[in-house]
Amino acid sequence: VKLGEDLDLANAKLVVTFDADAGLADLAIPVNADMITGYNKDATGANSIGNQTLTVTYNDTTSGRTYTATGTIQVQDVVTGIAFGTEPTQEQKQYTWSKDKAFKLENVTIQPTMKSGVGAEPVPVTTDMLNPDASILDQLGTHTITVTYEGQTVTFKIQVTQPKIGNITQ
Repeated sequence: VKLGEDLDLANAKLVVTFDADAGLADLAIPVNADMITGYNKDATGANSIGNQTLTVTYNDTTSGRTYTATGTIQVQDVVTGIAFGTEPTQEQKQYTWSKDKAFKLENVTIQPTMKSGVGAEPVPVTTDMLNPDASILDQLGTHTITVTYEGQTVTFKIQVTQPKIGNITQ
């Protein structure tokens, strides 16, 4: 489950199996959120993500019995925003067009912000994160480039210029 999401309990059941000589029918009790402890979708910090132990408790008011089961779920952190960790350099933003020159992204990173509040490692920006794609480099002028990561975006502008023509001699 992703941090911040409700547990999907649509088909969840607490199954109680009795010994054959107990004379009781097995139970399949539908589980609802009020029966569960151990998961807080609004939690933050390192303890809010990773393996979480859930406890499901059912109090049978008819028989006076309480049934309890435990299980483990994996809670995944969620990216809630991004910013540049290391922005494109001025040289990278002033791109001079050449059919053989690739747009270089080395050392450009984004810094994800996590729902848990736990710090995340910077992520290197790759060409597959860019929109529009590298074909925009064939068009002279100023272009806004959007970097997308885990559904979050950040932008920068790039100026594509024509190469300078040197002296022509005969």
